Amino acid sequence: MDRGPDILDDIHRRFGEPSKSRLRNLVDFAQVYRGWTCREAAAFLHRDVLNVVPGSGVPKADLILRLARALDSPAPVVLDEICGDASADHETSNPDPAAFAQLNREAFKEFEEGRFEELVVLARRMRAVASTPEERATACLREYGGWDGRGRYEHAMAAVQRGLAEVDLSSELRLSMLANLSSVHHALGRLPEAEGVATSIIDRVGRSRLDEVRWRAGYLATAHYVRGQARRGEALRDSSSRAEQAALATADFRESARLWTANGGELGVANYDAAAFICRGGAASCEAMTGQRPVVDVVDELLAGLEAVVEVSAARPGWWPEAHGWWCVFGAELLLTRPQLSEEDHRRIAVFTNKGYELADACSHWTLRERILTIEHVRRTRDRGRHVAGAQTTLDTEDLRLLAGVMARFPAFRPLGWELVHSSRRI
Repeated sequence: MDRGPDILDDIHRRFGEPSKSRLRNLVDFAQVYRGWTCREAAAFLHRDVLNVVPGSGVPKADLILRLARALDSPAPVVLDEICGDASADHETSNPDPAAFAQLNREAFKEFEEGRFEELVVLARRMRAVASTPEERATACLREYGGWDGRGRYEHAMAAVQRGLAEVDLSSELRLSMLANLSSVHHALGRLPEAEGVATSIIDRVGRSRLDEVRWRAGYLATAHYVRGQARRGEALRDSSSRAEQAALATADFRESARLWTANGGELGVANYDAAAFICRGGAASCEAMTGQRPVVDVVDELLAGLEAVVEVSAARPGWWPEAHGWWCVFGAELLLTRPQLSEEDHRRIAVFTNKGYELADACSHWTLRERILTIEHVRRTRDRGRHVAGAQTTLDTEDLRLLAGVMARFPAFRPLGWELVHSSRRI
């Protein structure tokens, strides 16, 4: 179906007169920054001095790129400034505690029901009516939840960082945002940052006199889990320190599982059992990397754990599809630590990745999709322990859609993504 008219309508809604004014201001800003005359600015932008800003307000790509160079700014930043805030039409600018409380209730409902686009809009409306640092930070936390639910992790990070910039926040709110920050670092593959933030949470909780169950469950368990994942990732990346990092990761996973299990029982939260299940799989995979357990035994255990989701539709609700998805990642990545892959290893990795894709789709989990896509690429390009240069991949329409979605969300994946796009055969 032709979507051309709708796309053009959306372009003109986002640009139009307001963007024309913002574009004019950016050109003036660049002129001042560079110390240019009007004629010099027009020459750099490759425009007629009397027609630098198009009458439609819709700039061509080359104008955006040249303006970004003039301002020493990334092109996406310049484009965002030209477009403005897409949710601005929904916002007010009058602090109103009653309105904030109502919007917060609505936002939480949207989060529970998985309507993440609506959650972002509500969060920005919350920020517009917020009257205190605590309220502004809470609005940022809600916005984080919306972006995280959509797998837009860079936007999620920006939202939570804005919240953390507020002053005099309650300890619980600040720790909540730090926990989310550590999680989004991990999602983006920024392992040292994830480990650092998680360690700071563990230190803060250790120094705190507060001993409520919610603090232990919500923050300390999350921090140990993220740090375990980060250290497991470092063990996979660096064979020279693999055993040391894997041992540290095992301890974190075990402690996180203990906390999730204990607090799940006290609070009656079923999802905590799924979180503990992830940690047990992570610990087992790390024990194999230390040599404490045979790799084949751990792989068999992880495969056996997937018997509950032979039919993905039969998976328990809540976090369980994601939990089993992580067991797929743990098993496949553990097998890839072997210097040579046997035919049986290849077959088992394929079992993990195929089931992993199904589970990632069941819970719309972009981090799992990125991890499994990377694993598949490594498996396909290995031949008796060697990477095969120029190995060609066949991609169908669904593969390309998945690839585009992952590339949009994970900057570190983009080089591999473009390599796959350029080298693949299409069917």
